[in-house]
Amino acid sequence: MQLVHPPLTVVAATISTLLAGSVLAAAPTSQDAALADETLTVLGQTYRNTATKTRLDPIETPQAISVVESETLEQRGVSSVSEALRYVPGVNTELRGGAVNRLDLFNIRGFDNYQNFYDGLLLQYNEWNLQPQIDPVAIEQLEVFKGPTSVLYGSMPPGGMVNLIAKRPQREAKHSVSLATGTGTLKEMTLDSTGAINEQLAYRVVGLARQKEGQAVTSEEERYVF
Repeated sequence: MQLVHPPLTVVAATISTLLAGSVLAAAPTSQDAALADETLTVLGQTYRNTATKTRLDPIETPQAISVVESETLEQRGVSSVSEALRYVPGVNTELRGGAVNRLDLFNIRGFDNYQNFYDGLLLQYNEWNLQPQIDPVAIEQLEVFKGPTSVLYGSMPPGGMVNLIAKRPQREAKHSVSLATGTGTLKEMTLDSTGAINEQLAYRVVGLARQKEGQAVTSEEERYVF
């Protein structure tokens, strides 16, 4: 049986007609042209949810996470991260006593945790009780992510982690200066100032100066933050 092919000119004409129809169908309308002239502005923001690294609200997060907000920190008048976490379920703080203030050490769900995070970045810790510390004056809130975290943060204790969220600049101007005194000849001054510089930039300055006697006899404490 012999197949008879149509002339190439007929095939070419048919394909050209179909392609032309597709091009005409895809041609932009006046409405599409108007939409193409619109400007789309994308603003990136740091994630504020430790458990998912997204903007998902804690109440919608499938993992167990506890948040200590700035209002709570101010009401309690905490002077360390360990004090701020005293009432978080599943967390045992100040494992070496309240008099030890050179490191923030926690036990989360039965596992000791020497590794704390600041805005999702690891604060390096070594084996000689030396640890970078962030004072509450520079913290917006604390997020305790309970359970395994290695998928998001690498090698971590299976009990969980503590992520310290830094204070961010605000466009609304706010300024505060406080002085405090108390037990152990405490002398303390704190500073927090934020506001807009121009339409694009904002600033925030925090400061702390504290001197007091330690709980142990002859010990003293001095802290300065800027």
